[in-house]
Amino acid sequence: MSVLLTLEPLTREAFAPYGDVIEVSGEPDKLINQGMCGRFHDLAKLDFGSGQAGISLFDAQARHFPYTLDMMERHPEGSQAF
Repeated sequence: MSVLLTLEPLTREAFAPYGDVIEVSGEPDKLINQGMCGRFHDLAKLDFGSGQAGISLFDAQARHFPYTLDMMERHPEGSQAF
């Protein structure tokens, strides 16, 4: 048995019955990493009772090889996922 699927654009409105769509638009809230990455801050509201978390998306420019490592980041008070 085969099923025909019809693709539709993913929009917040169309997906609302199933959950949230996290997307970016416009200019980033902040530039980081020597101006090579735009941060779109705290785009999702998460409920942890007494805790707190935030989700941000980043739009980074590609680096080119050979690459000289001239900056290193450290986030001792938070975690990141990629």
